Amino acid sequence: EISACLVGSEMCIRDRNEYLTMAILPLQGLSRRFWFAHIQSFNREFGIAGKLHAATLKAICHGDESKAAEASLAVNDYLTEFAYHTIRRFPGTAR
Repeated sequence: EISACLVGSEMCIRDRNEYLTMAILPLQGLSRRFWFAHIQSFNREFGIAGKLHAATLKAICHGDESKAAEASLAVNDYLTEFAYHTIRRFPGTAR
């Protein structure tokens, strides 16, 4: 069973598998640092990210598991596409 929880302003994953949790949580910080380092338009990116995170948190607050999962995947899709777009902007620099 996996459930979401709020810690301060952070959303985290609670899982009965402590190894999975230990593996996933550091990725959140790395993803955030990558995102901040490569933002070209703060207003645009903060607007998109804010709406996506708000949808996730609203679904969690309303106890709607399927909408929360869908919204969480939308955040992940956004960050994945952002990363791929960033890497494509700098060809030949990935190692």
